[in-house]
Amino acid sequence: MVLLMNALILNCGSAQNKDLLGDLIRPFADGLTGAGAGVEIIDTDSMNIERCLECTADYFFESNGYCRIEDDMQIIHPKLKAADIWVFAASIDNESLYNNFKNFLDRLEPLFQMPPISINGDNYSNAGSNSTGKVVFISTSNAWGASQFNDIVKHVQNTAELFGKQYCGAITRPHASAITALEINDFPPKDIFIAARAAGKQLVQKGCIDQRHLQIISRPLVARKSFIRKISHGL
Repeated sequence: MVLLMNALILNCGSAQNKDLLGDLIRPFADGLTGAGAGVEIIDTDSMNIERCLECTADYFFESNGYCRIEDDMQIIHPKLKAADIWVFAASIDNESLYNNFKNFLDRLEPLFQMPPISINGDNYSNAGSNSTGKVVFISTSNAWGASQFNDIVKHVQNTAELFGKQYCGAITRPHASAITALEINDFPPKDIFIAARAAGKQLVQKGCIDQRHLQIISRPLVARKSFIRKISHGL
């Protein structure tokens, strides 16, 4: 089978929430491969990824395509260069997880290429440098609503725009721990996993993800009051 494109899935979740992220990553990856894409999944939690030095804050900084920090990002950078689809997966249950993921995105700076500058003063978008590239975000949280994803989704959107790639949507799962509770009680939310697989398949076949799939994945699983009561009792 001829591969239509290559996808790199970067699971930036910590060990404590990796299973919940995996519940979404696995069917999405199955959809990608089922539609003919090559898929590689990398767990970054066990890798050595240092804090970004923010080299681009220097006005005169010029990237040579390599990072000054010698850590495991040296492994990830060439894989990203070769991938048609970038999939970032992270949980945002606390400030530490949130900041670690933002740092990971900042560490992509060596891959940035300045867009051409017009001699007549016109501004060019960097989108032309890799217009076929796509970015998808997968995230979970144990908070009830979906609004907690807004800031980090915007950050991923800005990253996609910076690198001239098409942002194709966020697969988000609020009150993700409810999935485990439902599975334990023999009520697995199968429609969520079916929608995640359909999203991966559609991304390869049509180049986009239908909002309908994203809405199914993020739908309420239990009543808000019931969820809060169970959380408050440590259940």
